[in-house]
Amino acid sequence: MSDAATPSSGSNPRGGGDGGERPANRGGGGGSGRPAGRGSGGGRNRRGSGGGGRNRSGSGRAPQGSRSGSSGRTGGGSGGSGRSGSSRRSGGGRRPGGAPLAEVVPAPTTREAPAEAVSITEDEIGANRRRAALLTVADGLVAAVVAGVVLGVALGPLIGVVVGVVVVVVVTALLRRAADAMAVSVLGAVPLGEGEDPGLENLVEGLCATFGLRVPALLVVDDEVPNACALGRDPSRAALVVTSGLLDRLDLIEMEGVIAHELAHVKRHDTAVSAAALAALRPLGWLGGSERWLHAALGPGREYRADQVAATTVRYPPGLRDALEVLSRGPEPAPGSVFAPRSLARTRWLWIDPMVGRRLGTTLVGENDATTVRIAALGEW
Repeated sequence: MSDAATPSSGSNPRGGGDGGERPANRGGGGGSGRPAGRGSGGGRNRRGSGGGGRNRSGSGRAPQGSRSGSSGRTGGGSGGSGRSGSSRRSGGGRRPGGAPLAEVVPAPTTREAPAEAVSITEDEIGANRRRAALLTVADGLVAAVVAGVVLGVALGPLIGVVVGVVVVVVVTALLRRAADAMAVSVLGAVPLGEGEDPGLENLVEGLCATFGLRVPALLVVDDEVPNACALGRDPSRAALVVTSGLLDRLDLIEMEGVIAHELAHVKRHDTAVSAAALAALRPLGWLGGSERWLHAALGPGREYRADQVAATTVRYPPGLRDALEVLSRGPEPAPGSVFAPRSLARTRWLWIDPMVGRRLGTTLVGENDATTVRIAALGEW
């Protein structure tokens, strides 16, 4: 991570306590300032703009235009002291009597993530596009072989070949169009109503501006297990899926890390691979082993890579690290949950926390997508 900011001393960034300090310039852009106006309000006081709906948000987050060169931020979260955007903490001021103020010694900066983590390369995007196309065509080929062989035996080889070619084209086109809807149905996600969680909407809009992405559709899964994932055959049709447990448990800074992680998947076109893999492997789920097939289809290491991109973009790795720790302490899945073992086998490696139900298991050597491995890595950045 480049140009990590010096955390300011003072109040806890989450509104109370004596926890770690928060750098001032956690924006994704080049400005050093932090949007102002994350004050307290009704509800749980966890995220930006206030309002109705789930009643979990605070008074509001300032628009993106408010990012400036100033190092401060305003807002009075409950239990935490407000900060102004002026230079009140600079060492050049004087006391009323004329004596110069003592120079403020900066706190140690957060250790930087690798510099190369900030950029998503065209090679990454191209590789994911090809992987998604291959998964879609492979499913069409399986259907074509079955249809071609049956009709070839019954009606002759030529007819079998013709039918096989037609089936490949039709099935591939249908899967490409229907993959997103099929994936959403597997997860049991429903659209988040407009204005239902304005704090989340505001946060997503701000980060999309940072990533240069269109705002995705917001979907929610009614489940107490905190988790999130992203789907969509291309960035213009992306969908961001969160669980109700995630909305209940994360504060603003932690949620920012999670949303940035999922938008990194959108930017890299990981979401196209996710939708294609779910659609392609769904008919094979009854054979067993779909969890291993899904991980192989998605490609190992993609969650770790999304962490790198997210942490570098928001310039505050501890936010995502703390979020993953909260997720790792989440409740066990209830019967019938989308995270119950049988259901989770079909979707495990789509989620930001894929280790639900495996907290006591041994992490395989080289499994960089495991939540514990990524928490340790984020702690070193």
